[in-house]
Amino acid sequence: GAVFTKWRAVIRIDGEHLPTASAIAENTKRLAQYARVAQMAGLVPILEPDILIEGKHPRTRTKVVTEEVLGTLFAQLDEQSVDRASLVLKTSMVLSGEATGKRDAPEAVAADTVAVLINAVPRQIAGVLFLSGGQNPEQATENLTAICALARARADVPWPLSFSYARALQDEALRVWQGKREHVGAARAAFLARLVTLSAAVHGG
Repeated sequence: GAVFTKWRAVIRIDGEHLPTASAIAENTKRLAQYARVAQMAGLVPILEPDILIEGKHPRTRTKVVTEEVLGTLFAQLDEQSVDRASLVLKTSMVLSGEATGKRDAPEAVAADTVAVLINAVPRQIAGVLFLSGGQNPEQATENLTAICALARARADVPWPLSFSYARALQDEALRVWQGKREHVGAARAAFLARLVTLSAAVHGG
């Protein structure tokens, strides 16, 4: 009964040295090959080049790397004759490395993230999902809200945008639950409250 399948490729930034061009090429090549095999099996591939938040790089460096990774990925997908309209991109937001101690303004994250997507991602893909990538729930929600608001305000953002969070969606519920049966109701309420907030971010509600 599977319909979607996902491959995650980890990209680490370290100054101007990492990722190397060869590392980007090899990771995106594997993603493209997987996408081709998935489509041949009748599945929709979700491609996740995960650019880690770990490190002391500025947001400007993340922006350059993200655009290079996505641009290379779609070139590799074309080489593999992957149907763009039948794939989903799961991508990182453009953020400063967490070791900088800087919490980027959501508006700045949105501006850089949307700019990268417009420059590097073809119009034909089925959709773009954002991963939370180590952000806390509030930060991931604020940044998603700003990105989606900016996308709605522009005429040149062609893809549906949404989220595919793990940690930022589950953390609050897990903290409330603590593995105790008597906390299940409160944990469920915390999970649903965060889900409602994220849904509102995507749909502008």
